[in-house]
Amino acid sequence: MSQPPPKDELLIRINLLAARWVVLFWLAGWYLKAGFYFPYLVQTTRHYPVAHPLFPEFFSSPYVATVFYFLPLLVVPILSFCGRGFVWVAAVLMALSAAVLNLHINTCNDATFVTSFWVALWLCWFTSQAGRASADVRRHARFLAQCLVGVIFLGGTVGKLTPEYWDGEVMGRIFIVQTDQSPAGKILRHLSPELQKTAATWISRSVIGGEALLALSPFFPYRLVAVLGSAVFVVISIFSTWRIFSVLACLMGMLLACLLLEKSNNAGSQPEDQI
Repeated sequence: MSQPPPKDELLIRINLLAARWVVLFWLAGWYLKAGFYFPYLVQTTRHYPVAHPLFPEFFSSPYVATVFYFLPLLVVPILSFCGRGFVWVAAVLMALSAAVLNLHINTCNDATFVTSFWVALWLCWFTSQAGRASADVRRHARFLAQCLVGVIFLGGTVGKLTPEYWDGEVMGRIFIVQTDQSPAGKILRHLSPELQKTAATWISRSVIGGEALLALSPFFPYRLVAVLGSAVFVVISIFSTWRIFSVLACLMGMLLACLLLEKSNNAGSQPEDQI
């Protein structure tokens, strides 16, 4: 069996490097709130089980939630192997874990598992194609990433188009009054109630505007989406809480990895139908 040309081999290695980059960010976001989830899943859900007729027994069992929360830890030893097949297995494991926790009664309210599922699904596709040096693969990967970000933030934008969000009431109550996890909230508490309300209003509208821009991601150049998306993620964390990166880390990893793929196209790979 003939070996791929050196340039093609380099591009395939870049593909696998990008995939591992996504996995790293994905795991970082998944376990960012492990300090909460470990006692919650191991102790609280077992001592105080929740039942609802909408959820079958499998998706109500605290043991199922615990197993699938920690199952992605197997990804770490899997990634120590270099083969593309091992990375694909890791991606499937990640997608399966996120799918189960999205449907489980104890974890279905956390958006961490929503974004993690879609990024893992994107990774399943990308790793299945990562052995090809075609520029088309990297182009499609970038566009799919843009579409994924657009759909996720379209939902977030529509959900915030309410009077309570637009006038800052929700943001003010959550991130100024009710929590001390917001870096900006700690500063805003020292302001008068009138200034707090004004600041909360414009912060809320800025967040809605930033998410609306990200909802239009498929229509922008990829590099702009990667830079704008990363900037919006950081701003959101400043005005809300660093824990929001449990939701955003996998998206940021995917955008940055695709930025690496965009640069690799400058190596001169041709579309597959021209090779």
